[in-house]
Amino acid sequence: MNIQDELRRLEKLIWEIKAFEFEDILPLEDWQFHTWNDTQMKEIHVGDTWPTSNFPVYFETTANIPVSWKNKQIWLNLWVGGEGLVTINGKPFGGIDINHQRFPILEKSNGDEEVGISVEVVPKGKSGISIPNPRFERAFFYIPDPIIYEFLATLINTFNAAKHLEDTEVKVRLINLLKEALTHLFLPGSTDDYLTMFSINSDIRRPFEELWDPVNIGRKMHVPFLPKKSKKAISTALKDLKKGIEEIATLYPPRGKLSLTGHSHLDLIWLWPLDETRRKARRTFWTVVNLMDRDPEFIFVQSSPQLYAFVKEDDPELYERIGNRIKEGRWEITGGSWVEMDCNLPGGESLVRQFLFGQQFFEREFGKKVRIGWFPDTFGFSWSLPQIMKKSGIDYFFTTKLTWSKTNTFPYDLFWWKGVDGTRILSHSFLNPNLGFNGMIEPLALLSTWKNFKQKDIYTESLFTFGHGDGGGGVTLEMLENYHFFKKFPALPHLEMKKAEEFFEDIPKDLQLPTWNGELYLEYHRGTYTTQGKIKAMNRRLEDLLYQTEVVSSLAFIRGQKPYPKDEITRAWKILLRYQFHDVLPGSSIHRVYDDAFRELNACEKDLLKIRNNAISLKRSNDTFLVYNLNSFARPLRVKLPIKKKKQFKLIDSKGEEIPYQAVEDGIFVDHMNILPFSYTRLKCAEGKSSSPTEGVKVTNNSLENSRFRVTLSKTGAIESIYDKRFRREIFDGEGNQLWVYVDKPADSDAWNIDENYTKDGIHLDGVSHMKIIENGPVRGIIKVKKRFKGSTIIQRYILTMNSSRLDIHTKIDWHERRTILKALFPLNILSSQATYEIPYGAVSRPAHRNTSWDKAKFEVSAHRWVDKSEAGYGVSILNNSKYGHNALDNIIGITLLRSPIYPDFTADEGEQEFTYSVYPHESDWRNGTVQEAIALNSPLMVFEGECSEEIEADRALIKISPENLVASAVKKAELSDDIVLRLYEAYGGRGEGEMRFSFPIQGVEETNLLEEEGNDLVEMAGNGFRFSYKPFEIKTFKIHL
Repeated sequence: MNIQDELRRLEKLIWEIKAFEFEDILPLEDWQFHTWNDTQMKEIHVGDTWPTSNFPVYFETTANIPVSWKNKQIWLNLWVGGEGLVTINGKPFGGIDINHQRFPILEKSNGDEEVGISVEVVPKGKSGISIPNPRFERAFFYIPDPIIYEFLATLINTFNAAKHLEDTEVKVRLINLLKEALTHLFLPGSTDDYLTMFSINSDIRRPFEELWDPVNIGRKMHVPFLPKKSKKAISTALKDLKKGIEEIATLYPPRGKLSLTGHSHLDLIWLWPLDETRRKARRTFWTVVNLMDRDPEFIFVQSSPQLYAFVKEDDPELYERIGNRIKEGRWEITGGSWVEMDCNLPGGESLVRQFLFGQQFFEREFGKKVRIGWFPDTFGFSWSLPQIMKKSGIDYFFTTKLTWSKTNTFPYDLFWWKGVDGTRILSHSFLNPNLGFNGMIEPLALLSTWKNFKQKDIYTESLFTFGHGDGGGGVTLEMLENYHFFKKFPALPHLEMKKAEEFFEDIPKDLQLPTWNGELYLEYHRGTYTTQGKIKAMNRRLEDLLYQTEVVSSLAFIRGQKPYPKDEITRAWKILLRYQFHDVLPGSSIHRVYDDAFRELNACEKDLLKIRNNAISLKRSNDTFLVYNLNSFARPLRVKLPIKKKKQFKLIDSKGEEIPYQAVEDGIFVDHMNILPFSYTRLKCAEGKSSSPTEGVKVTNNSLENSRFRVTLSKTGAIESIYDKRFRREIFDGEGNQLWVYVDKPADSDAWNIDENYTKDGIHLDGVSHMKIIENGPVRGIIKVKKRFKGSTIIQRYILTMNSSRLDIHTKIDWHERRTILKALFPLNILSSQATYEIPYGAVSRPAHRNTSWDKAKFEVSAHRWVDKSEAGYGVSILNNSKYGHNALDNIIGITLLRSPIYPDFTADEGEQEFTYSVYPHESDWRNGTVQEAIALNSPLMVFEGECSEEIEADRALIKISPENLVASAVKKAELSDDIVLRLYEAYGGRGEGEMRFSFPIQGVEETNLLEEEGNDLVEMAGNGFRFSYKPFEIKTFKIHL
């Protein structure tokens, strides 16, 4: 037997059966429509192109079921030219899309019923693809022939199993069964019969319509006549085929097991805007709840509380039905985070709030928290995530994205993931032919998923999600039918519908699984660390502004001065968390998404600034300024004050001492003593001539020098030298801050990817338009360098203050080039085989070499506020205030400043961008000031003009935290009480005993998890404070009772 020839012949025979699946049809040719902004009805007919570009469009018709169709099951076949929601007799039925076009509307007709159909639809296809001239393609009722329908499904499924099974014995047995079933069926075969088949079956018709002289079938549909003899033969063939499959199953039973759950991965925002997401959610969820009515075994899993919140607002009836299914246990809520966020770019506290608000929503709305961190499509996972999940009530982790890696195959599908602090979380992944979450219940997908399961020698069960995703849509009726057919099919995995949480719970606790200790780095989508730099900068800025707003609001609440604005702050957080979704913050969405995002985020920033500023009680006082340090460590008074005086004056601090200053544009600049943590200092203007600093910044045409450094710029506008006077060493091995432009044309996924060989096509920007002194000291020196590249300009200001240990490089770019990468390179005079990078609530060391394929794959990595290379006794950190993409090779650190891909946003990173990155040389390694300097760069001191209206002593720390490796990350009012929550994290990777003290009275302290749930024991008080132990990179949350 030539197996392939037999399969090709069988496939053609099977598709001819499809022409007989209808007993009768009723075309629905005449419709009416209106648009969302024009409710006047107009006529439209099947075959017409939509006469409007406005959307959504609403199509409506009414038809009577023929009396002769009494007691028959009635279906609707419909495709109107775009995705939408179908409503039958006023009740939403489900989504219509490329995969959902058949709707069983009546189980048993009474005959002569009036059926009203309406469709809300947009001229868009899968994944937001525009349909330029949408056409109302078809609409008809039909009666399915139940025998033909089951026979056809059995044939197709058996054929697909025979096609994809590797076991030749089973394959041949199934082929023989199919040959027997398709013999002696007595199907009609005249010329007219075939023309009739063509009219009803587009799959058979299409090749003939594509001929040079196409066969003219016409648009009118005809139901081919099937003689009783043929029906009887088919009925017998179906029974024999099913019996034959059962017999083969006894010889070749199922192999392995897949636990199935329906799923629809619905990207919150991506190639469509948020208003379309809300429509997609309704379509998808109505499909699910109605399918659940038909199939009592069907189980469905869905993440993202934000989606549920939208449905609650938009469709209360649907939300109630979902709630009922959740109570029943067939609709599984999962994920725990507010959205399926990116897990590399959000700050540590953002990740905490994702789970805090997500779990809070699920518990409030549905009475329970979830236990699975559900991230099927997120672009890699920070090493700190296991601890954050575990302390948020999450016990399990699920993704399929690691299967997308291009260089190395991730070795595990079922494993323990060990986090940066040592926390372990049980994790699972699977690989199907659709690369993960979009699963089909078909032999190829089932066989491949089981074959690919790497831990089958340890555990004989894998999870398998089925349903259409990315743009929603979800499960189809055919998938559920296939589930029942393939449950115990010969030589395929055994199938069982099971909730995802039950799958994890069933794994034996003593099972010896492998452990992955490290970040889950995706060897793909590396461009997302940089693309759409403006949204990343806004995210970083709002994260800090939310921190500041919560701190000052909490302190105002503690003093009884003002109520805590919980609702306003929560709203701001949820807006920010929404846009941390894994296609928005990474930069891989369409332009419209970013227009909408900035409109909301800019308004959010404005509101937060108002809340923050209102929390500071001030009374008018000319010539007095208050400067606040809201961080948990002392930091220099390095700030610009908006003072414009023509007369000379002295600047006096809270202790009555004079502070040197320098007049600058729009005010004065000071760089003086440290401000204590969680405190403010008062600065006043007094009459008299100001004193110059004894040792200030010296500036020449190409150099800046303070007591620690001598910085020399080269003719290229780069840094020729930074000489550290204290250690008598040069920090660079070649020019620092070399700007390079590279051609950036990845093989695929423009906004997502950077190809490994991009550095082979680059231009060094070694020309300078001009270089000039902007500020000449003595407190601050600035040299401006301007460069041009084609139609784009880069203006950099090298800034050195008199007491600073870092050189800031303020950068303003006006970019108009497409498909390019702009990088700054720093060749360091440091010998180290690795570099250390900040991650959310921690740090990770990565190789600075390419020894192995795993090292080589990390040619671009993510970091937050700093990256460092150190050798024994000395090192250099590169800090930034809004960048994430970095690389390190040998002694060179690179920071990626921008990318300009053209898809899916043609103008990504077009126009002006403004940011700062810094060079910070230091003694020892990154634990010597890097963390604090990076926070200071990202969190400017707060300056207010006026006098404090309360009796709060200046230069007094309201909260003291020690030692310095403990960094405060949140001070807020508790979610469910009037307590204050203070969160910190250990930043250096060490362990020890910490202490926290307060300048206001407290009644007690208890340690909680990240959800602010009470701990078992109260923390022991020590005076007006307490002591506690901590572990490396541990996140600690304390609830302070006032």
